[in-house]
Amino acid sequence: MKISNDAIRIGIDLGTTNSEIAINDGLKVEVINNSEGSLYTPSVVGFNTNKNLIVGREAYDQLFKSASSKSTANYLAEVKRKMGLNEKITFSRSERVFSPEEISSEVLKVLKNDVLRRYSDMPTHSAVITIPMAFDTVQSEATKRAGELAGFDHVVILQEPIAAAIAYGLKNSANENWLVYDLGGGTFDVALIAARDGSITVLEHGGNNFLGGKDFDETLIQEVIKKKILEKYTFNNLDLSLKNELYSVTYCHLKALAETAKIKLSTQMEVTVDVVDVKMANINQKGKSARDIDFTDEDGNIVDFSFNLTRAEYDKLIARKVTETIELTNKVISNSKIQKSTITKVILVGAPTLTPIIRHRIQKEIGIKVDTSMNPFTVVAEGAAIFALSQKVPQEVIDKDRNIPSDEFKLTLNYETMTNEVDMLVTGSIEVKDKRDYFIKVSSDSGFYNSEKIKLQNKSFSLYIGLEKHKQNLFWVYLIDEKGNNLNVYPHSFSVTQGMSLTGAPIPHAVGIVYSEQQSNGEWIQKCFKYFDRKSQLPLSKTSTFKTIKDLLKGETALLPIEVYEGDYETPDLNKVVTRIEIDGSNLPFTLKKGSEVDIQIKISDSRILEVEAYIPEIDLSLNARADVYNKNIEDKELIKQVDTLQEGQDMIANHLNQDQKDEIQNDIADIKQAMSQSLDAENKQKLDGKIKQTQDKLEKLKHSTSFDRILESYETLLVKVESTIEDISDNKINKALFETLDKIKAKATMSIKGRDAGALKIILSELERLNQTAITSSPEYWIGFFAYLIKRKDKMANSNKANDLIAKGKSALDNDDLDALKNIVVELSQLLPRDDREDMERQIAGITR
Repeated sequence: MKISNDAIRIGIDLGTTNSEIAINDGLKVEVINNSEGSLYTPSVVGFNTNKNLIVGREAYDQLFKSASSKSTANYLAEVKRKMGLNEKITFSRSERVFSPEEISSEVLKVLKNDVLRRYSDMPTHSAVITIPMAFDTVQSEATKRAGELAGFDHVVILQEPIAAAIAYGLKNSANENWLVYDLGGGTFDVALIAARDGSITVLEHGGNNFLGGKDFDETLIQEVIKKKILEKYTFNNLDLSLKNELYSVTYCHLKALAETAKIKLSTQMEVTVDVVDVKMANINQKGKSARDIDFTDEDGNIVDFSFNLTRAEYDKLIARKVTETIELTNKVISNSKIQKSTITKVILVGAPTLTPIIRHRIQKEIGIKVDTSMNPFTVVAEGAAIFALSQKVPQEVIDKDRNIPSDEFKLTLNYETMTNEVDMLVTGSIEVKDKRDYFIKVSSDSGFYNSEKIKLQNKSFSLYIGLEKHKQNLFWVYLIDEKGNNLNVYPHSFSVTQGMSLTGAPIPHAVGIVYSEQQSNGEWIQKCFKYFDRKSQLPLSKTSTFKTIKDLLKGETALLPIEVYEGDYETPDLNKVVTRIEIDGSNLPFTLKKGSEVDIQIKISDSRILEVEAYIPEIDLSLNARADVYNKNIEDKELIKQVDTLQEGQDMIANHLNQDQKDEIQNDIADIKQAMSQSLDAENKQKLDGKIKQTQDKLEKLKHSTSFDRILESYETLLVKVESTIEDISDNKINKALFETLDKIKAKATMSIKGRDAGALKIILSELERLNQTAITSSPEYWIGFFAYLIKRKDKMANSNKANDLIAKGKSALDNDDLDALKNIVVELSQLLPRDDREDMERQIAGITR
């Protein structure tokens, strides 16, 4: 197979449970069988007893079907959910420490070798690798790194539902709307696609990175197999998970049983689950020679039994998770504003879609015909390979490992790799070193099109080529000298896919800048400035101007931070920070004044590579950054704090919610607390963090909707307190002046309450709080109490001699009933207290404003 290197020829579906690879020779797409003759390779990596790294079916069998303490310590599955995490993965038989992307790269290496074993001349310097629609920037970047670690010099990232749509689109010429329902081993995506005259556009999309066939297995283990065990055997705490030292081996055995039962129930109405020959770790023995023992309960009974599981029982078991996919699908349709009647079919992607109940519920509850004309296992890899041919490879990558013959003529071609036209202009130039006449000829591999010999004019040429409809057209290029000799030209071929084009892939979440905004009371609050909405089509680039919020002195160690976020929440803390630039005083030629302009540009490439540049015109300084390598690790204490914050937020507004709202929030918090009670690895912490953020966003919206009533309640409560405080002031002059001010505040409040103006009433509440403070400080008891507090803090004061002197004077003022003198002494004393570390607080505030 003689193939040019100018376009990518490989498409890869890097899956949670299984991975596939497809090649494109310019004429057809072929999914490559692995060494075992299978179209897919289990995404399992590990080390055997000889300390050799193995990938695929053998690794899967060692981890699950032949599970042991040694195998659980030396094999890893489902690493896709860890992509983007700063997690260190170790194997007892290896001295290396792996990152998730390094594990994924081993899967990719095996897939690449499967291609080379069959087609040794296939260019493998570049590949298109697919990702879930909902993968964030950091996860996308980690996937790209995995490809590079596997030896692909050029990696293009493509979202999985788009890849599936491309595979279907090549064979479909109708103008239609499609729904891609992509339920994989670990993730779920749904995308509404418009196919118009061969052009594919994503109209709307949604996804869940923690919902897939893996979760069906987990539900079967925890809700059926575990319950069956507990019905027959005695256990104090049967924690079936990989995290549990005693039962990790047991868990792997049961996962294999669950997965087998799940697959069989796609074609059978009933299966028998044999919970036999299951092992558990022997933690009472020490040393590497310790062997696993039979799975035994607290009374010493070996767990050994079988039970039957019907398809109806399984359908009921996974119903809740299937409902999540149906609800998300309907949400995507609703958000798109497209009439459901205009959607002609649902494209099924992923092995779990072979489950009959899923197909049945899609047709019943979504009401759209299901298209099963392509293999859900391989359709993503096929689409990726079709798309690959439209991606030109950088010349430096092409030439990197290629032996360039001395007699080769270099050809530069300009053409559209995907088009809806049937005739297309191709232009080019050839590097020739003499003045002889040269001719170019282009012919399609099928014989559909043959050009005349075209004479080069100033080393260049142009011609219109004819394309066969709805197929990949492979063309051969011939360079001929004036004597009729065929010369060695490179590239010698090119391909054009007719009947299809792709508008830019959408980003799954909004991207923007966190900035500070000063309120009327002087307080700085954090806000999100959105650069790109979710669904914005790649590539993207935008520049906006901000201003520094304070002076930054030359050489000063304090920083002005600039944070780029990704997420769809209005509250900055709920979004992910993907990169951070800090304007450092040590880099400044002179002091940067408050209000200095900062131009910030964000760029996102076709492959989701995010770059940000900050330029300060005043000092001609540029600062550059890319997305951080990893998503932030989440500590247990951080999750606990987040849950406490949720509970406090719920308690704050509970009296202002209707029963449905209250029940929804309480149920969300209860689910989160239940999840917190389980063993949590890095992956589950990310999943739980996402759930917490969703609930927090609900609370923020409820806080906003109830804000007027809550401010009014605070106002009315404080009003009673202020009136009482003023009445207790014995000085009639002060008392009268305070009541006059209070009457003015009440008059303004009456107008705000009548118009239900929450903003105005909040300002009035602040005025009332200041008046309350004035009333309190007008009372002698306040200053006497404050003086007593400062006496207790005298050991913390900076100047003990001065503090003792002031305290003595204060006591004398008290004895003489000299309130004015006491006030002045209290003020002086308070200034001797240690200052709060304001710099640390300021570092948490964005250093720019609008």
